[in-house]
Amino acid sequence: AVPRRAVAAMGGIWYAPLPTLAFVAAVTERLALCTHVLVLPYRHPLHVARDVGTVDHLSGGRIILGVGTGHLRAEFSALGLDYDGRGTVTDAYLAELERIWAGEGDLVVLPGPVQTPRPRVWIGGNSARSLRRACEYGDGWVPWLIEPERMRELIQMQGHPGEVVYPATFDPLGRGGPPQPVDACLEQLARLRSAGITAVTAGFPSASVDELVAQLEAFAGEVMPHAASMG
Repeated sequence: AVPRRAVAAMGGIWYAPLPTLAFVAAVTERLALCTHVLVLPYRHPLHVARDVGTVDHLSGGRIILGVGTGHLRAEFSALGLDYDGRGTVTDAYLAELERIWAGEGDLVVLPGPVQTPRPRVWIGGNSARSLRRACEYGDGWVPWLIEPERMRELIQMQGHPGEVVYPATFDPLGRGGPPQPVDACLEQLARLRSAGITAVTAGFPSASVDELVAQLEAFAGEVMPHAASMG
């Protein structure tokens, strides 16, 4: 649920992540499926363990569980949850998911995940605490709206969680402004790599599906072959 006053900025249509990924699993074979991110304090870990395990089975072991603490106080109020304690709850729920998927406790949740010992867990957030959480409970960190230089500082302080996935925008065909040359795209990727980023979720300005496909084809054909040599 999005507060009415925030709809103009955030949009009003947000599909439920796990049912959506179950649908995507049925029509794809190789794509990794990631919740980017699931607000963990809203959901009991038993429900999360069951639903994620189900999608992992339906997809043949392709799900990545991306979770965050949430940031909309109005949503927490609507659900009767403690906004200020959301970080502590997130830590507790992550620890509980570990126990459930390890088969500990009095309750059995089946199906368990196909991936062993569990699906990859990515932790969203921009703070030092979110990176600490990723190092302690997860396999990767998914920051957002943070400068690469600040990310490098946090990684130096907190440690590297293994994977750092960063959203970046590329515009090889100039749909949002002047065309972005291949060299500029590669420079952007090199800057992110030097900050400790291991993967990029690439976004492309587009006004239609056809424009998006054209951007993807240009990026795949002109940028990715050079990016692969960066290591």
